[in-house]
Formats: sequence, C-alpha cells, structure tokens
Amino acid sequence: MPITALFDPTVRDAVSEAILDLFANPSKLELNLSANRRFGRIPMRARMLLLPMSDAKGHASRLVGCLDIIGGLGKTPRRFQMDNMRSCAVHGDAPFAIAGLGTFENTRPDSLREPNYGFAEAPTPFLSHRNQSLQGKAKASGLRLVVSND
Repeated sequence: MPITALFDPTVRDAVSEAILDLFANPSKLELNLSANRRFGRIPMRARMLLLPMSDAKGHASRLVGCLDIIGGLGKTPRRFQMDNMRSCAVHGDAPFAIAGLGTFENTRPDSLREPNYGFAEAPTPFLSHRNQSLQGKAKASGLRLVVSND
C-alpha cells in the first residue's frame, strides 16, 4: 500500500513532492496531520516523521517513518489532511558497521546469571498426546475430499 493512501486526495501531490524532495536532498520530514470530523467520525490529529535511509552505495533510496495518532480511531477509515510540514536537512554520512571484536565474556556472579525464583514450582515438561498416538499408527486426517462428478 503506498504511503499516499493515508492522505486525502487533495494533498497527495504535496506529500509526493515532499517525499521526492526528501530523496533528492536527504532531510528529516515532519508532517502535522488532521482528519476532519464527520458523521460517525471523531476529530483526529497525527504526526508523521519520515527519515531517509541510505543503501550500500550511500544514496538515500529508502525511508523509514513513524505515524503517531492522537485521538480515537473510530470505526470507519480515515484520510488525513496536511496542516503543516517541516523539513530539516540531514548532514554527514551514516557510520559504517563495526566488525565484531570477539565474544563477550560474562563476568557476573553465578547468583545473577540465572534468576532465583523462591516460590516457583519446578517446570513441567510438555508431553504431546498427539505425537504419542501417531507413533504407533498413521492417524486419518480430519479433512476428506468430497467430489461430485455429475
């Protein structure tokens, strides 16, 4: 589902242009959104944050986003209007991943490694009756095919 499906058709072009701009000039994009009140629909406000992600070559080719909705969702689908938009340029390169430096040795005392449950009962192993019944014979399936070739 495209991201523009969340928006009213009147603002989809503006949202699409803002997203294209986000890829052309990597920037943080913050949108304040609202959905109008209608019969059976309560007023709703939302914030959307869109951040660029770079691929292996360092180009902004993906984005990650977050939608924070304030107010009840209601029973019917909603489309958002864009109240305002803020864009802030992102400078610099993302840090490269660091290769593992080896395994981490746990230096905690034994008493902290495993929790000590004073009143806990001993765990009961799970024994499946289904596996035991299937070991001796092949059990017939609960589904069967019924065909009428009339």
